[in-house]
Amino acid sequence: VTDGVILATETVVDVALSTGVHTSLFAAVIAAELLPALTNPFAELTVFAPTDDAFTAALAELGVSLGDLAADIPALQDILLYHVVDGTVLSTDLTNGMTPATLNPANTVKVTVGGSGVFVNQAEVTGADNTTGNGVVHVTDGVILADQTVADTVLGSADHTVLVLAVIEAELLPALTNPFTELTVFAPTDAAFTTALTELGISPAELLADASLADILLYHVVAGTVLSTDLENGPVPTLVGEDVLVNVDMGAMINASNVTTPDLTSDNGVVHVLDAVLFATYLGVEENDLGDYTLTIYPNPSADFITVDTNGTDFNSVTIQDYTGRVIFEQAVSTNTTVLDVHELASGQYIITLSGDTNKVSEKLLISSNR
Repeated sequence: VTDGVILATETVVDVALSTGVHTSLFAAVIAAELLPALTNPFAELTVFAPTDDAFTAALAELGVSLGDLAADIPALQDILLYHVVDGTVLSTDLTNGMTPATLNPANTVKVTVGGSGVFVNQAEVTGADNTTGNGVVHVTDGVILADQTVADTVLGSADHTVLVLAVIEAELLPALTNPFTELTVFAPTDAAFTTALTELGISPAELLADASLADILLYHVVAGTVLSTDLENGPVPTLVGEDVLVNVDMGAMINASNVTTPDLTSDNGVVHVLDAVLFATYLGVEENDLGDYTLTIYPNPSADFITVDTNGTDFNSVTIQDYTGRVIFEQAVSTNTTVLDVHELASGQYIITLSGDTNKVSEKLLISSNR
């Protein structure tokens, strides 16, 4: 005697059984006692199905075996149900930035659709639209976890709507939702973006359409989990390859931006909120422009006047740029030693550049103004 009618309908489980590359998934479904849910002919389900290679990679990252996972049925169910969405969602229904709920209520999945491919969190859909009588299976190359990530931190913030739109447009959700990596994100607020866009003279739409958008955003991301207590003065490489400059002498500063809310931790890293957008142009001149010239700036930090010693090299102008690369100070020079009045500059970090007819050299300048 059974409490339900069973039908010979092909189900999402049958698809997984037929591929030859989902033996680990099928074994996990059995161990988690989820066959009844997935073989229900009266349900409609969308399954993101990691391949055997995906399971092998994930288990290696987690440092466990499939048997270890099977020993904790509730935990295994949570992992597997995070791969299942209620209803039939074909690839044509997926849109960039959508966040559908899964049968694991702990978190939503983040969808990326664009030139880089179709992704669910960090896992790429490699075989879409395997339809069945009770839904559809999309084959993926990765196991996804319901961990809270740096992406969730930003997505859950009412002060980071521009950053969220930019991350989605730049197709960076796969990188930021990866549960097997650790990242530190410096997250400018909406107010910070408004200021930066005004300074640059562009609209939000123009920013989102900019070919360098991904590089701008990755300049805000550092590999590893770097808490505020780990920050030290000096350059730190970002995921775009350019350094940001950290200064903790006047509170935590990244380039010319202040860390206003530090240490928003997640399962794959930490987010520090910034009051300004970071631009790699802040760090100045291309290496092939530098030559063998040097200059000495003192005092540095300064609040009012600085002396620039060109060490015998002839230069004819000096400029100071802010974090956007905008020139905010310019003065002609005619001697090897020049005194500059910088008391009108706001506190922060800048780039000072001396230029001649055939030479150029830049250094970082810290202003600790009291105004």
